[in-house]
Amino acid sequence: MQRATARATGTAREATEKALSDISAALSKPPRFDMAFASTSQPLQEVLTVARARLPGAVVMGCSTAGEFTETGDAKGSVSFFAVAGDIEAHAAFAPSLKADPKAAVRAAAAEVR
Repeated sequence: MQRATARATGTAREATEKALSDISAALSKPPRFDMAFASTSQPLQEVLTVARARLPGAVVMGCSTAGEFTETGDAKGSVSFFAVAGDIEAHAAFAPSLKADPKAAVRAAAAEVR
């Protein structure tokens, strides 16, 4: 299994493209899982759209942040990524109403995973 991180600035598209180019250069295989951490000044939906187009077959998830970082440093107004590649399977599901009923939310999310 391999892992890579990257952080970049610019427009959502520019930052995502740059960071994912760095991720691809660091990994010998395409990522199977990729997590995006985007500044609130970056449109998260655009970051995820670009990432999903660049990483077909990978589970791509994302969230907004108040500061983006990797082991090389931190920044504001940027996008950072964490990716995992290798002989792994990644799955993601949504857990609705987690606060109201945690057990039911986890059951609903688990039912979505193949």
